[in-house]
Amino acid sequence: MKLTRNEQAIFDLLSKRSPEVVSREDIVAVCRSSRANASQFGFSNIADVHIKNLRRKIDREITSVRGVGYRLE
Repeated sequence: MKLTRNEQAIFDLLSKRSPEVVSREDIVAVCRSSRANASQFGFSNIADVHIKNLRRKIDREITSVRGVGYRLE
């Protein structure tokens, strides 16, 4: 499976903290630290977009926890 740098960073974070819920803020922070283009962080839904793309690419389920974040099952 081919993941972008941000997708890989998010997947690694979710995997390490599974089954704990990872906040959207933590996901955005991981994307920032992966040296991605800083201009894309003006969007409030950047975590949601990366999670949507990850869900299409991986075999494991990523569950949304409303108002909190995401969890890898």
